[in-house]
Amino acid sequence: MKPNKSYLIPGTLVVVIIAAGIFGYTSFKQKAPTSYVVDNNGTPSTLNTKTGVVTPGVAAFSLADIAQHSNAASCYTAVSGSVYDLTLFITKHEGGNQPILSMCGNNGTDAFMAQHGGKQKIMRMLTRFKIGTLS
Repeated sequence: MKPNKSYLIPGTLVVVIIAAGIFGYTSFKQKAPTSYVVDNNGTPSTLNTKTGVVTPGVAAFSLADIAQHSNAASCYTAVSGSVYDLTLFITKHEGGNQPILSMCGNNGTDAFMAQHGGKQKIMRMLTRFKIGTLS
């Protein structure tokens, strides 16, 4: 008697989807910053993504600090006095990854403004990645 193979393809598909989800989540956790700047009732604060604790104030980064995050594995840049972790955005940038990679590890204000000119929609999107200020 032949075994019933009608469950083989859907079962395999479920396993592949679960594995892809686990891989994606693991990759996100490795690249996600440990903190973000949030607006806490009008007060700039820092949200710790690991503990969920919100602390008043924001982290300050020097250009030397930013320089240590200069590649696709960890990409920090400064734009107009704020510091952003763009690691998760590199592959999402509509203009390709190269413009973002060129800003990793340095002050990207000139490049950002030359391309986007401070457009409000783009600035609001960038705010999601803010991790601190430039000291």
